[in-house]
Amino acid sequence: MNTRWILFLYFLVTGNIVAAPIDITTGIVTGAAVYLLRQDYKDGAEITTLPVWTFLENKTYGAQLVTPGSSEKNESFAAVEGNRQLGFASSVSTGAAALEVGVENNVRSRGSHISFARYYTIFKNNTDQEINLDFHFVVEPGELTTTGIRDGDTAHLRAGGFIDYSLLSPSGPFGGTYDETKGRLYDYYADIGFDDRITGSKLTASFFRNEESLLSLSTERLAAKVSLPTIPGRGELTVYYDMFAHMNVLDFEVGGLVKLGDPTDLVGGAGGRFVERTVTAIPEPAMSVLTVVALLGMAMLRVHKDSRVNLPRAPRSGDPA
Repeated sequence: MNTRWILFLYFLVTGNIVAAPIDITTGIVTGAAVYLLRQDYKDGAEITTLPVWTFLENKTYGAQLVTPGSSEKNESFAAVEGNRQLGFASSVSTGAAALEVGVENNVRSRGSHISFARYYTIFKNNTDQEINLDFHFVVEPGELTTTGIRDGDTAHLRAGGFIDYSLLSPSGPFGGTYDETKGRLYDYYADIGFDDRITGSKLTASFFRNEESLLSLSTERLAAKVSLPTIPGRGELTVYYDMFAHMNVLDFEVGGLVKLGDPTDLVGGAGGRFVERTVTAIPEPAMSVLTVVALLGMAMLRVHKDSRVNLPRAPRSGDPA
């Protein structure tokens, strides 16, 4: 959805009639799936590659276009035999970058429970000036729990997410061509491996319990920000914010729960916002527009100031599904 209506509102208020200095497009998409031995239950975007964080490397699938900063949402919910009590996968994403994901295996059957949520925004700079932004975001408290007797190679649970970008910079002497750069700006996760080994990155453990038939880990609310690449004049930046929940059970009579936020309410978490990195006494036109966009609905963040004990860092080589 092209957001020139936001820009028009700004110029109407100020009484100026000029070309819109920036176009903003926001999209959201979710998916949920439960794969059991003889039954599959799916909703939303189809997850075609496992593990789900590998699937999320693909940035080309479609999305619902929404008003930036709005409460418009995209949600997915897949329940075993249509009964939430037996187990489910769910996810939600909103136009205000409020994401939640969760899966639960109550039927205690072998299989995978998976969900993801994505939010993206495209900034198209129609000026000759650079634009510098930070993205502030919140990850709601999470939980990873395995229930049942664990005898090795029992289950793998992971909750996490990442922020990626794609930047188009004008190139060539005559314009109309672009150089593209891509990268990852931030990632976080908590993980319980098949061998009960706990690893994580950037999330903080708030609770831990280990018993014969229960292994449970809770994580605190995370509030963070990333500095986005500079958008050059006439350039374009796309920011992708992804979140996922994953549970793969190999043994019968084993269940569990993985979540970030509340996977049963489907209303979204605290949200995120874009903020200018520099402020001048007399804002440039592009900066003024971004300020108005924030005032028109980007969710305000509450900073979490509790003491923290970080989860152990995971190996850089990655982790098997």
